[in-house]
Amino acid sequence: MKYLSRKDIEAIGERVTKAYFRLPDLTGKTVYKITPDKLITDLLGVNLEYHHLSLDGSVLGLTSSYGVVTYKVFDYADEESYCYLDGKTIFIERDLNEDISQIGRCNFTKAHEAGHHILKILFPKEYGGDNRKLHFCLAHPPKQRKMDWLEWQANAIASVILMPKEVIMRALFLFGFGERVKMINKVYATWEYEQFSSMAVFLGVSKTALSIRLTQLRLVDKNYFGNPYDLTDIYCDGGI
Repeated sequence: MKYLSRKDIEAIGERVTKAYFRLPDLTGKTVYKITPDKLITDLLGVNLEYHHLSLDGSVLGLTSSYGVVTYKVFDYADEESYCYLDGKTIFIERDLNEDISQIGRCNFTKAHEAGHHILKILFPKEYGGDNRKLHFCLAHPPKQRKMDWLEWQANAIASVILMPKEVIMRALFLFGFGERVKMINKVYATWEYEQFSSMAVFLGVSKTALSIRLTQLRLVDKNYFGNPYDLTDIYCDGGI
């Protein structure tokens, strides 16, 4: 497996984004958001299918990097049947795709699975023969003692292809921020937080994902998304 740095991931994202902008029906147009379905089918040439991937909803998405793999699904009144992954197909949980309140999570799941295919396309020797037959995206991933670099890379690629800097910059101006967000804080900067939330909905991503991406791109001055009261908390350095 090839170990990619954050800089490598950003370069891959730029490459994928430029190719997306050059799609026939987007050439010459201003793109305000990335549609993962279009990126997957039109740019990568990968099929998208929707199934009930588990009885308890724990499996959000999965794909196979190569070859034919059978997978048990539960599409008909929770009765099991089998579908085939051919190395050019992504399965997404049907309930996740149909739940409008989960659009950010659904889009990120699609982009995550697309990330595996992007890695295979760019680095066929390193990833084309990956001995891991299936790549899962789980609702509650188990805590692992060692970093799963393959899944980390897929997550990182998902972030940069859903939220490329060019698209984020356009959204910042569209939602009245100018060149950057001064503060994300739902308690002490309510207007900014409402605009930030609307921007996430517009881009089709979660607020958490957008908050992280803005920090990565250094486009937010003060980010209190995780703890709005951290702005006023007083910390003791020790002593009596």
